Amino acid sequence: WCFGAWAGSPLTLLSASGGLAAKSDMASALAGAGSAPRPVVSVISRRFLTTSPMADALLATSFGEDPQDGGVALACADVDGPCVVLNANLQASLAGGDDDTAPVDAVKVAELCAQVSDVVCVNTAPGDLEEGMGLGAVAVQAVLRRLAETAAANSSAEGAAGPATPATLPKLVVVVHLPEPEAGEEPPSSASVQSLAVAAVRRSWEEVAGPDVELEQAVDYTVVVLSPSAAMGDAASALRASVARARVLTTADAAVLSESIAEVWADMAQATPSAWLTSAERASLARIDSATDIANRMLALKFNAFYARTGEGKLVGSFGTRAAAALDGALEAFDRATLGTVMPQQRLERRTSVSRVYAQAAQALLQEQLKMIQADTKERFRRSMMDLARGSAQYSEKDAMNELRKAVLWFEARAKGLRADALGLSVDVPHEEISSALQEFMNSFKRSPEYRIEAMSKMDKAVRRKNQKALKWKLTLVGMLRPMGQGNMQGFLGFAAHENLSFMGGFANDGESRSVLSAFSGMEVPLLRIQPRLSVDVDV
Repeated sequence: WCFGAWAGSPLTLLSASGGLAAKSDMASALAGAGSAPRPVVSVISRRFLTTSPMADALLATSFGEDPQDGGVALACADVDGPCVVLNANLQASLAGGDDDTAPVDAVKVAELCAQVSDVVCVNTAPGDLEEGMGLGAVAVQAVLRRLAETAAANSSAEGAAGPATPATLPKLVVVVHLPEPEAGEEPPSSASVQSLAVAAVRRSWEEVAGPDVELEQAVDYTVVVLSPSAAMGDAASALRASVARARVLTTADAAVLSESIAEVWADMAQATPSAWLTSAERASLARIDSATDIANRMLALKFNAFYARTGEGKLVGSFGTRAAAALDGALEAFDRATLGTVMPQQRLERRTSVSRVYAQAAQALLQEQLKMIQADTKERFRRSMMDLARGSAQYSEKDAMNELRKAVLWFEARAKGLRADALGLSVDVPHEEISSALQEFMNSFKRSPEYRIEAMSKMDKAVRRKNQKALKWKLTLVGMLRPMGQGNMQGFLGFAAHENLSFMGGFANDGESRSVLSAFSGMEVPLLRIQPRLSVDVDV
Protein backbone atom coordinates (compact mmCIF):
# COMPACT_ATOMS: atom_id res chain seq x y z
CA TRP A 1 0.00 0.00 0.00
CA CYS A 2 1.10 3.59 -0.63
CA PHE A 3 -0.25 6.20 1.78
CA GLY A 4 -0.32 9.97 1.51
CA ALA A 5 -0.89 12.41 4.32
CA TRP A 6 -0.84 16.18 4.55
CA ALA A 7 -1.69 18.06 7.73
CA GLY A 8 -3.01 14.86 9.25
CA SER A 9 -5.26 13.95 6.30
CA PRO A 10 -4.35 10.45 4.97
CA LEU A 11 -4.44 9.61 1.27
CA THR A 12 -4.13 6.20 -0.36
CA LEU A 13 -1.70 7.10 -3.08
CA LEU A 14 -1.25 3.66 -4.66
CA SER A 15 -3.29 0.53 -4.00
CA ALA A 16 -1.84 -2.95 -3.68
CA SER A 17 -3.13 -3.78 -7.16
CA GLY A 18 -1.25 -0.80 -8.67
CA GLY A 19 -4.17 1.64 -8.89
CA LEU A 20 -3.06 5.24 -8.42
CA ALA A 21 -5.22 7.82 -6.65
CA ALA A 22 -6.85 10.47 -8.81
CA LYS A 23 -4.66 13.47 -9.58
CA SER A 24 -7.28 15.79 -8.16
CA ASP A 25 -7.16 13.93 -4.86
CA MET A 26 -3.38 14.17 -4.76
CA ALA A 27 -3.46 17.87 -5.57
CA SER A 28 -6.04 18.48 -2.84
CA ALA A 29 -3.97 16.56 -0.30
CA LEU A 30 -0.85 18.55 -1.20
CA ALA A 31 -2.48 21.95 -1.46
CA GLY A 32 -2.10 22.74 2.23
CA ALA A 33 1.63 23.27 1.89
CA GLY A 34 1.22 26.56 0.15
CA SER A 35 2.93 27.73 -3.01
CA ALA A 36 6.45 28.27 -1.69
CA PRO A 37 9.24 26.24 -3.37
CA ARG A 38 9.48 22.92 -1.60
CA PRO A 39 11.92 20.12 -2.42
CA VAL A 40 10.70 16.55 -2.67
CA VAL A 41 12.79 14.20 -0.53
CA SER A 42 12.59 10.39 -0.71
CA VAL A 43 13.80 8.21 2.12
CA ILE A 44 14.17 4.59 0.95
CA SER A 45 15.02 1.71 3.27
CA ARG A 46 15.56 -1.98 2.75
CA ARG A 47 14.10 -4.77 4.81
CA PHE A 48 14.96 -4.76 8.54
CA LEU A 49 15.78 -1.02 8.37
CA THR A 50 12.35 0.33 9.23
CA THR A 51 11.64 3.40 7.18
CA SER A 52 9.29 5.58 9.21
CA PRO A 53 11.56 5.85 12.28
CA MET A 54 14.44 6.50 9.88
CA ALA A 55 12.64 9.38 8.21
CA ASP A 56 11.48 10.77 11.56
CA ALA A 57 15.06 10.71 12.86
CA LEU A 58 16.54 12.27 9.73
CA LEU A 59 13.92 14.88 8.91
CA ALA A 60 11.97 15.35 12.15
CA THR A 61 8.81 14.02 10.52
CA SER A 62 6.02 12.30 12.41
CA PHE A 63 5.39 9.15 10.40
CA GLY A 64 5.51 6.99 13.52
CA GLU A 65 5.46 3.25 12.88
CA ASP A 66 5.67 1.76 9.39
CA PRO A 67 2.33 0.66 7.91
CA GLN A 68 1.89 -3.08 8.24
CA ASP A 69 1.96 -3.62 4.49
CA GLY A 70 4.97 -1.38 3.91
CA GLY A 71 5.00 0.70 0.74
CA VAL A 72 5.34 4.48 0.38
CA ALA A 73 3.96 7.16 2.68
CA LEU A 74 3.80 10.85 1.86
CA ALA A 75 3.95 13.69 4.40
CA CYS A 76 5.06 17.24 4.96
CA ALA A 77 8.15 18.27 6.89
CA ASP A 78 9.91 21.47 7.81
CA VAL A 79 13.55 21.17 6.81
CA ASP A 80 14.53 24.81 7.00
CA GLY A 81 11.30 25.42 5.07
CA PRO A 82 8.42 23.39 3.55
CA CYS A 83 9.40 19.99 2.24
CA VAL A 84 7.54 17.01 0.76
CA VAL A 85 8.77 13.61 2.02
CA LEU A 86 8.21 10.26 0.26
CA ASN A 87 8.82 7.54 2.81
CA ALA A 88 9.51 4.29 0.85
CA ASN A 89 9.67 1.00 2.71
CA LEU A 90 10.87 -1.79 0.39
CA GLN A 91 10.18 -4.46 2.99
CA ALA A 92 6.75 -5.08 1.49
CA SER A 93 6.49 -3.21 -1.76
CA LEU A 94 3.68 -4.09 -4.14
CA ALA A 95 5.19 -7.41 -5.27
CA GLY A 96 6.66 -8.34 -1.90
CA GLY A 97 9.67 -10.63 -1.69
CA ASP A 98 12.34 -11.68 0.74
CA ASP A 99 15.64 -9.97 1.31
CA ASP A 100 17.50 -12.03 -1.31
CA THR A 101 15.25 -11.11 -4.21
CA ALA A 102 14.43 -7.87 -5.99
CA PRO A 103 10.76 -7.72 -6.99
CA VAL A 104 10.09 -5.63 -10.07
CA ASP A 105 7.63 -3.49 -8.11
CA ALA A 106 10.29 -2.65 -5.52
CA VAL A 107 12.46 -1.40 -8.38
CA LYS A 108 9.52 0.61 -9.70
CA VAL A 109 9.01 2.23 -6.30
CA ALA A 110 12.70 3.19 -6.10
CA GLU A 111 12.68 4.63 -9.64
CA LEU A 112 9.46 6.51 -8.96
CA CYS A 113 11.04 8.13 -5.91
CA ALA A 114 14.16 9.01 -7.92
CA GLN A 115 12.23 10.58 -10.77
CA VAL A 116 9.88 12.78 -8.76
CA SER A 117 12.33 13.73 -6.00
CA ASP A 118 15.04 16.34 -5.73
CA VAL A 119 16.90 14.44 -2.99
CA VAL A 120 17.00 10.65 -2.54
CA CYS A 121 18.27 9.02 0.63
CA VAL A 122 18.85 5.26 0.42
CA ASN A 123 19.42 3.32 3.64
CA THR A 124 21.24 0.05 3.14
CA ALA A 125 23.72 -2.37 4.70
CA PRO A 126 27.33 -3.29 3.80
CA GLY A 127 26.37 -6.83 2.74
CA ASP A 128 23.90 -5.54 0.19
CA LEU A 129 26.42 -3.28 -1.50
CA GLU A 130 29.24 -5.82 -1.41
CA GLU A 131 27.19 -8.63 -2.96
CA GLY A 132 25.15 -6.43 -5.28
CA MET A 133 22.04 -8.30 -4.11
CA GLY A 134 19.23 -7.46 -1.73
CA LEU A 135 16.79 -4.60 -1.92
CA GLY A 136 19.24 -2.03 -0.61
CA ALA A 137 21.65 -2.52 -3.53
CA VAL A 138 18.75 -2.79 -5.96
CA ALA A 139 17.36 0.52 -4.69
CA VAL A 140 20.74 2.24 -5.12
CA GLN A 141 21.07 0.92 -8.66
CA ALA A 142 17.46 1.82 -9.55
CA VAL A 143 17.99 5.37 -8.31
CA LEU A 144 21.30 5.69 -10.19
CA ARG A 145 19.69 4.34 -13.35
CA ARG A 146 17.01 7.00 -13.25
CA LEU A 147 19.54 9.72 -12.41
CA ALA A 148 21.70 8.58 -15.34
CA GLU A 149 18.75 8.97 -17.69
CA THR A 150 18.11 12.44 -16.28
CA ALA A 151 21.77 13.37 -16.72
CA ALA A 152 21.73 12.18 -20.33
CA ALA A 153 18.62 14.23 -21.03
CA ASN A 154 20.10 17.32 -19.40
CA SER A 155 23.44 17.06 -21.23
CA SER A 156 21.77 17.98 -24.52
CA ALA A 157 20.64 21.29 -22.99
CA GLU A 158 24.03 22.28 -21.55
CA GLY A 159 24.77 24.58 -24.45
CA ALA A 160 21.86 26.82 -23.53
CA ALA A 161 21.83 26.46 -19.76
CA GLY A 162 25.57 26.23 -19.19
CA PRO A 163 27.51 23.38 -17.58
CA ALA A 164 26.02 21.57 -14.60
CA THR A 165 27.02 22.80 -11.13
CA PRO A 166 26.77 21.12 -7.72
CA ALA A 167 23.65 23.18 -7.08
CA THR A 168 21.90 21.90 -10.22
CA LEU A 169 22.89 18.23 -9.93
CA PRO A 170 20.42 15.66 -8.52
CA LYS A 171 21.18 14.78 -4.89
CA LEU A 172 21.84 11.28 -3.53
CA VAL A 173 22.63 10.35 0.07
CA VAL A 174 23.58 6.74 0.79
CA VAL A 175 23.40 5.83 4.48
CA VAL A 176 25.18 2.54 5.29
CA HIS A 177 24.05 1.02 8.59
CA LEU A 178 26.61 -1.26 10.20
CA PRO A 179 25.14 -4.39 11.79
CA GLU A 180 25.68 -5.42 15.39
CA PRO A 181 28.95 -7.42 15.56
CA GLU A 182 28.87 -11.02 16.69
CA ALA A 183 30.16 -11.82 20.17
CA GLY A 184 33.95 -11.70 20.14
CA GLU A 185 34.14 -10.16 16.65
CA GLU A 186 35.81 -6.86 15.89
CA PRO A 187 33.38 -4.54 14.04
CA PRO A 188 34.63 -3.22 10.68
CA SER A 189 36.02 0.27 10.65
CA SER A 190 33.87 3.07 9.29
CA ALA A 191 36.65 4.05 6.88
CA SER A 192 36.78 0.60 5.26
CA VAL A 193 32.99 0.48 4.95
CA GLN A 194 33.04 4.01 3.52
CA SER A 195 35.51 2.92 0.82
CA LEU A 196 33.45 -0.19 0.11
CA ALA A 197 30.25 1.82 -0.23
CA VAL A 198 31.82 4.43 -2.51
CA ALA A 199 33.27 1.67 -4.72
CA ALA A 200 29.87 -0.06 -4.85
CA VAL A 201 28.11 3.16 -5.84
CA ARG A 202 30.72 3.82 -8.56
CA ARG A 203 30.40 0.24 -9.83
CA SER A 204 26.62 0.53 -10.01
CA TRP A 205 26.94 3.85 -11.83
CA GLU A 206 29.24 2.34 -14.46
CA GLU A 207 26.77 -0.49 -15.02
CA VAL A 208 23.86 1.87 -15.69
CA ALA A 209 25.64 4.86 -17.27
CA GLY A 210 28.80 3.39 -18.76
CA PRO A 211 32.43 4.39 -18.20
CA ASP A 212 32.25 7.59 -20.27
CA VAL A 213 30.25 9.65 -17.75
CA GLU A 214 31.87 10.45 -14.42
CA LEU A 215 29.64 9.99 -11.39
CA GLU A 216 30.69 13.31 -9.87
CA GLN A 217 29.74 15.16 -13.06
CA ALA A 218 26.17 13.83 -13.00
CA VAL A 219 25.20 13.27 -9.35
CA ASP A 220 25.81 15.22 -6.14
CA TYR A 221 26.20 12.21 -3.85
CA THR A 222 27.24 11.65 -0.24
CA VAL A 223 27.99 8.37 1.59
CA VAL A 224 27.49 8.23 5.35
CA VAL A 225 28.40 5.22 7.54
CA LEU A 226 26.50 4.74 10.81
CA SER A 227 27.53 2.31 13.52
CA PRO A 228 24.79 0.51 15.49
CA SER A 229 25.26 2.78 18.50
CA ALA A 230 25.66 6.02 16.55
CA ALA A 231 22.96 8.64 16.47
CA MET A 232 21.46 9.89 13.21
CA GLY A 233 23.22 13.22 13.48
CA ASP A 234 25.73 12.72 10.65
CA ALA A 235 23.13 11.29 8.27
CA ALA A 236 20.61 14.01 9.19
CA SER A 237 23.21 16.72 8.58
CA ALA A 238 24.16 15.31 5.17
CA LEU A 239 20.53 14.98 4.15
CA ARG A 240 19.61 18.48 5.33
CA ALA A 241 22.60 19.91 3.46
CA SER A 242 21.45 18.18 0.26
CA VAL A 243 17.93 19.52 0.78
CA ALA A 244 19.31 23.01 1.22
CA ARG A 245 21.29 22.73 -2.04
CA ALA A 246 18.23 21.40 -3.84
CA ARG A 247 15.83 24.09 -2.62
CA VAL A 248 16.94 26.55 -5.27
CA LEU A 249 15.81 24.17 -8.02
CA THR A 250 12.25 23.44 -6.93
CA THR A 251 9.27 25.58 -7.85
CA ALA A 252 6.66 22.88 -8.54
CA ASP A 253 3.27 23.32 -6.90
CA ALA A 254 0.88 20.60 -5.73
CA ALA A 255 -0.84 20.21 -9.11
CA VAL A 256 2.48 19.82 -10.95
CA LEU A 257 3.75 17.25 -8.43
CA SER A 258 0.56 15.17 -8.57
CA GLU A 259 0.63 15.30 -12.38
CA SER A 260 4.28 14.20 -12.37
CA ILE A 261 3.63 11.25 -10.02
CA ALA A 262 0.70 10.09 -12.18
CA GLU A 263 2.66 10.30 -15.44
CA VAL A 264 5.75 8.58 -14.06
CA TRP A 265 3.77 5.71 -12.58
CA ALA A 266 1.77 5.28 -15.80
CA ASP A 267 4.99 5.04 -17.81
CA MET A 268 6.45 2.49 -15.40
CA ALA A 269 3.32 0.35 -15.54
CA GLN A 270 3.79 0.01 -19.32
CA ALA A 271 7.55 -0.53 -19.23
CA THR A 272 9.06 -3.97 -19.76
CA PRO A 273 10.98 -5.64 -16.92
CA SER A 274 14.20 -5.45 -18.96
CA ALA A 275 14.18 -1.71 -18.40
CA TRP A 276 15.26 -2.35 -14.81
CA LEU A 277 17.97 -4.91 -15.50
CA THR A 278 21.55 -4.23 -14.51
CA SER A 279 24.37 -4.86 -16.93
CA ALA A 280 25.19 -8.09 -15.08
CA GLU A 281 21.56 -9.16 -15.37
CA ARG A 282 21.47 -8.28 -19.06
CA ALA A 283 24.64 -10.28 -19.64
CA SER A 284 23.14 -13.20 -17.73
CA LEU A 285 19.92 -12.98 -19.71
CA ALA A 286 21.93 -12.96 -22.96
CA ARG A 287 23.76 -16.11 -21.84
CA ILE A 288 20.47 -17.74 -20.91
CA ASP A 289 18.96 -16.79 -24.29
CA SER A 290 21.98 -18.19 -26.13
CA ALA A 291 21.96 -21.41 -24.09
CA THR A 292 18.24 -21.80 -24.70
CA ASP A 293 18.73 -21.40 -28.45
CA ILE A 294 21.54 -23.98 -28.48
CA ALA A 295 19.49 -26.46 -26.46
CA ASN A 296 16.51 -26.00 -28.79
CA ARG A 297 18.67 -26.55 -31.88
CA MET A 298 20.25 -29.67 -30.39
CA LEU A 299 16.86 -31.15 -29.61
CA ALA A 300 15.28 -30.05 -32.89
CA LEU A 301 17.99 -31.94 -34.81
CA LYS A 302 17.24 -35.16 -32.92
CA PHE A 303 13.48 -34.85 -32.91
CA ASN A 304 13.26 -33.95 -36.60
CA ALA A 305 14.90 -37.30 -37.35
CA PHE A 306 12.32 -38.99 -35.11
CA TYR A 307 9.48 -37.21 -36.91
CA ALA A 308 10.87 -38.20 -40.32
CA ARG A 309 11.05 -41.85 -39.26
CA THR A 310 7.51 -41.98 -37.91
CA GLY A 311 6.27 -40.02 -40.94
CA GLU A 312 7.36 -42.99 -43.07
CA GLY A 313 5.27 -45.29 -40.90
CA LYS A 314 8.32 -46.80 -39.19
CA LEU A 315 9.20 -47.14 -35.53
CA VAL A 316 12.18 -45.38 -33.96
CA GLY A 317 14.46 -47.98 -32.43
CA SER A 318 14.90 -47.59 -28.64
CA PHE A 319 12.88 -44.39 -28.87
CA GLY A 320 12.41 -43.85 -25.12
CA THR A 321 16.10 -44.19 -24.34
CA ARG A 322 17.20 -42.01 -27.25
CA ALA A 323 14.66 -39.25 -26.51
CA ALA A 324 15.61 -39.15 -22.82
CA ALA A 325 19.32 -39.07 -23.68
CA ALA A 326 18.78 -36.22 -26.16
CA LEU A 327 16.87 -34.14 -23.62
CA ASP A 328 19.36 -34.87 -20.83
CA GLY A 329 22.26 -33.88 -23.07
CA ALA A 330 20.63 -30.61 -24.12
CA LEU A 331 19.72 -29.68 -20.53
CA GLU A 332 23.22 -30.54 -19.33
CA ALA A 333 24.68 -28.24 -22.00
CA PHE A 334 22.20 -25.54 -20.92
CA ASP A 335 23.25 -25.92 -17.27
CA ARG A 336 26.94 -25.62 -18.13
CA ALA A 337 26.37 -22.55 -20.32
CA THR A 338 24.29 -20.74 -17.70
CA LEU A 339 26.36 -21.64 -14.66
CA GLY A 340 27.06 -18.54 -12.56
CA THR A 341 24.33 -16.34 -14.02
CA VAL A 342 22.65 -13.91 -11.62
CA MET A 343 19.08 -14.50 -12.84
CA PRO A 344 18.12 -17.86 -11.31
CA GLN A 345 14.39 -17.41 -11.87
CA GLN A 346 14.75 -16.77 -15.60
CA ARG A 347 17.25 -19.63 -15.86
CA LEU A 348 14.81 -22.01 -14.20
CA GLU A 349 11.92 -20.80 -16.36
CA ARG A 350 13.85 -21.29 -19.62
CA ARG A 351 15.13 -24.70 -18.56
CA THR A 352 11.65 -25.78 -17.55
CA SER A 353 10.23 -24.47 -20.82
CA VAL A 354 12.72 -26.42 -22.95
CA SER A 355 12.14 -29.57 -20.92
CA ARG A 356 8.35 -29.21 -21.11
CA VAL A 357 8.19 -28.53 -24.85
CA TYR A 358 10.30 -31.53 -25.84
CA ALA A 359 8.75 -33.82 -23.25
CA GLN A 360 5.42 -33.02 -24.91
CA ALA A 361 6.96 -33.68 -28.33
CA ALA A 362 8.28 -37.02 -27.09
CA GLN A 363 4.82 -37.87 -25.76
CA ALA A 364 3.26 -37.08 -29.15
CA LEU A 365 5.83 -39.27 -30.93
CA LEU A 366 5.17 -42.06 -28.43
CA GLN A 367 1.43 -41.95 -29.12
CA GLU A 368 2.03 -41.99 -32.87
CA GLN A 369 4.23 -45.07 -32.66
CA LEU A 370 1.87 -46.82 -30.27
CA LYS A 371 -0.92 -46.37 -32.79
CA MET A 372 1.24 -48.07 -35.40
CA ILE A 373 2.06 -50.97 -33.07
CA GLN A 374 -1.57 -51.36 -32.03
CA ALA A 375 -2.70 -51.44 -35.67
CA ASP A 376 -0.05 -54.06 -36.53
CA THR A 377 -1.00 -56.14 -33.49
CA LYS A 378 -4.69 -56.12 -34.39
CA GLU A 379 -3.92 -57.13 -37.98
CA ARG A 380 -1.62 -59.95 -36.87
CA PHE A 381 -4.24 -61.22 -34.45
CA ARG A 382 -6.94 -61.07 -37.12
CA ARG A 383 -4.81 -63.14 -39.51
CA SER A 384 -4.01 -65.69 -36.82
CA MET A 385 -7.70 -66.05 -36.00
CA MET A 386 -8.50 -66.54 -39.70
CA ASP A 387 -5.81 -69.23 -39.88
CA LEU A 388 -7.54 -70.99 -37.00
CA ALA A 389 -10.85 -70.76 -38.81
CA ARG A 390 -9.33 -72.19 -42.02
CA GLY A 391 -7.43 -74.97 -40.25
CA SER A 392 -8.38 -78.59 -40.49
CA ALA A 393 -8.98 -78.80 -36.75
CA GLN A 394 -12.15 -77.53 -35.16
CA TYR A 395 -11.98 -73.88 -33.95
CA SER A 396 -11.72 -73.73 -30.13
CA GLU A 397 -11.67 -70.98 -27.48
CA LYS A 398 -8.46 -72.42 -26.05
CA ASP A 399 -6.62 -71.96 -29.35
CA ALA A 400 -8.03 -68.43 -29.62
CA MET A 401 -6.74 -67.55 -26.13
CA ASN A 402 -3.30 -68.84 -27.06
CA GLU A 403 -3.28 -66.58 -30.11
CA LEU A 404 -4.42 -63.64 -27.97
CA ARG A 405 -1.54 -64.16 -25.54
CA LYS A 406 0.90 -64.34 -28.44
CA ALA A 407 -0.44 -61.07 -29.85
CA VAL A 408 -0.19 -59.28 -26.48
CA LEU A 409 3.37 -60.52 -25.96
CA TRP A 410 4.27 -59.32 -29.44
CA PHE A 411 2.83 -55.87 -28.60
CA GLU A 412 4.79 -55.73 -25.34
CA ALA A 413 8.04 -56.61 -27.09
CA ARG A 414 7.56 -53.85 -29.66
CA ALA A 415 6.36 -51.21 -27.19
CA LYS A 416 9.09 -51.87 -24.62
CA GLY A 417 11.61 -49.75 -26.52
CA LEU A 418 9.29 -46.72 -26.41
CA ARG A 419 9.20 -46.47 -22.61
CA ALA A 420 11.06 -43.70 -20.77
CA ASP A 421 9.97 -43.11 -17.19
CA ALA A 422 12.07 -39.94 -16.86
CA LEU A 423 9.99 -38.30 -19.62
CA GLY A 424 6.72 -39.80 -18.46
CA LEU A 425 6.61 -42.09 -21.51
CA SER A 426 4.54 -45.04 -20.32
CA VAL A 427 2.87 -47.83 -22.30
CA ASP A 428 0.72 -49.19 -19.47
CA VAL A 429 -2.53 -47.63 -20.67
CA PRO A 430 -2.00 -48.64 -24.35
CA HIS A 431 -1.21 -52.18 -23.12
CA GLU A 432 -4.56 -52.33 -21.37
CA GLU A 433 -6.28 -50.83 -24.41
CA ILE A 434 -4.85 -53.39 -26.85
CA SER A 435 -5.65 -56.28 -24.51
CA SER A 436 -9.26 -55.14 -24.26
CA ALA A 437 -9.52 -54.60 -28.03
CA LEU A 438 -8.15 -58.07 -28.83
CA GLN A 439 -10.39 -59.68 -26.23
CA GLU A 440 -13.41 -57.96 -27.73
CA PHE A 441 -12.41 -59.05 -31.24
CA MET A 442 -11.97 -62.66 -30.10
CA ASN A 443 -15.34 -62.72 -28.35
CA SER A 444 -17.15 -61.47 -31.45
CA PHE A 445 -15.08 -63.38 -34.01
CA LYS A 446 -17.50 -66.33 -34.41
CA ARG A 447 -20.27 -63.85 -35.27
CA SER A 448 -18.18 -62.05 -37.87
CA PRO A 449 -18.86 -62.43 -41.63
CA GLU A 450 -15.30 -63.61 -42.19
CA TYR A 451 -15.64 -66.54 -39.82
CA ARG A 452 -19.03 -67.52 -41.22
CA ILE A 453 -17.73 -67.51 -44.79
CA GLU A 454 -14.78 -69.69 -43.81
CA ALA A 455 -17.04 -72.06 -41.85
CA MET A 456 -19.39 -72.48 -44.82
CA SER A 457 -16.43 -73.06 -47.14
CA LYS A 458 -15.05 -75.78 -44.86
CA MET A 459 -18.47 -77.45 -44.65
CA ASP A 460 -18.90 -77.43 -48.43
CA LYS A 461 -15.48 -79.00 -48.95
CA ALA A 462 -16.23 -81.67 -46.38
CA VAL A 463 -19.51 -82.61 -48.08
CA ARG A 464 -17.94 -82.78 -51.51
CA ARG A 465 -15.07 -84.84 -50.25
CA LYS A 466 -17.45 -87.32 -48.62
CA ASN A 467 -19.47 -87.83 -51.83
CA GLN A 468 -16.47 -88.26 -54.08
CA LYS A 469 -14.67 -91.62 -54.64
CA ALA A 470 -11.04 -91.92 -53.99
CA LEU A 471 -10.39 -93.78 -57.35
CA LYS A 472 -12.36 -93.25 -60.55
CA TRP A 473 -11.80 -94.89 -63.95
CA LYS A 474 -13.39 -94.37 -67.33
CA LEU A 475 -13.20 -96.31 -70.66
CA THR A 476 -13.75 -94.48 -73.91
CA LEU A 477 -14.00 -96.25 -77.34
CA VAL A 478 -12.88 -93.92 -80.09
CA GLY A 479 -13.75 -94.77 -83.74
CA MET A 480 -12.90 -92.92 -86.96
CA LEU A 481 -14.64 -93.38 -90.37
CA ARG A 482 -12.46 -92.07 -93.21
CA PRO A 483 -13.83 -92.64 -96.74
CA MET A 484 -12.07 -91.25 -99.80
CA GLY A 485 -12.68 -87.64 -100.59
CA GLN A 486 -11.32 -84.17 -100.56
CA GLY A 487 -11.64 -83.67 -96.81
CA ASN A 488 -14.46 -81.18 -97.11
CA MET A 489 -16.71 -83.01 -94.68
CA GLN A 490 -15.93 -83.68 -90.97
CA GLY A 491 -17.99 -84.53 -87.93
CA PHE A 492 -17.80 -85.97 -84.40
CA LEU A 493 -20.32 -87.67 -82.14
CA GLY A 494 -20.01 -88.55 -78.44
CA PHE A 495 -22.19 -90.79 -76.33
CA ALA A 496 -21.84 -91.63 -72.59
CA ALA A 497 -23.37 -95.03 -72.03
CA HIS A 498 -22.26 -95.11 -68.32
CA GLU A 499 -20.22 -92.99 -65.95
CA ASN A 500 -17.38 -95.39 -66.65
CA LEU A 501 -18.06 -96.06 -70.37
CA SER A 502 -18.42 -93.65 -73.28
CA PHE A 503 -18.18 -93.72 -77.09
CA MET A 504 -16.62 -91.17 -79.40
CA GLY A 505 -17.09 -91.43 -83.22
CA GLY A 506 -15.71 -89.30 -85.98
CA PHE A 507 -16.21 -88.88 -89.79
CA ALA A 508 -13.82 -87.29 -92.32
CA ASN A 509 -13.86 -87.81 -96.13
CA ASP A 510 -10.11 -87.41 -96.46
CA GLY A 511 -9.11 -90.95 -97.41
CA GLU A 512 -6.66 -91.47 -100.31
CA SER A 513 -7.70 -93.17 -103.58
CA ARG A 514 -6.48 -96.66 -104.36
CA SER A 515 -4.28 -95.43 -107.19
CA VAL A 516 -2.46 -93.11 -104.88
CA LEU A 517 -2.04 -95.73 -102.22
CA SER A 518 -0.77 -98.32 -104.69
CA ALA A 519 1.80 -95.86 -105.99
CA PHE A 520 3.42 -95.68 -102.55
CA SER A 521 2.91 -98.88 -100.65
CA GLY A 522 0.18 -100.84 -102.29
CA MET A 523 -1.65 -101.24 -98.90
CA GLU A 524 -5.21 -100.09 -98.55
CA VAL A 525 -6.13 -98.10 -95.35
CA PRO A 526 -9.16 -99.55 -93.46
CA LEU A 527 -12.34 -97.55 -93.78
CA LEU A 528 -13.10 -97.69 -89.99
CA ARG A 529 -10.65 -97.89 -87.09
CA ILE A 530 -11.57 -98.24 -83.43
CA GLN A 531 -9.20 -97.52 -80.46
CA PRO A 532 -9.84 -97.86 -76.69
CA ARG A 533 -8.82 -95.07 -74.20
CA LEU A 534 -8.65 -95.69 -70.45
CA SER A 535 -8.43 -92.77 -67.91
CA VAL A 536 -7.96 -93.12 -64.13
CA ASP A 537 -8.57 -90.26 -61.51
CA VAL A 538 -7.06 -90.61 -58.05
CA ASP A 539 -8.45 -88.20 -55.35
CA VAL A 540 -5.69 -87.45 -52.87
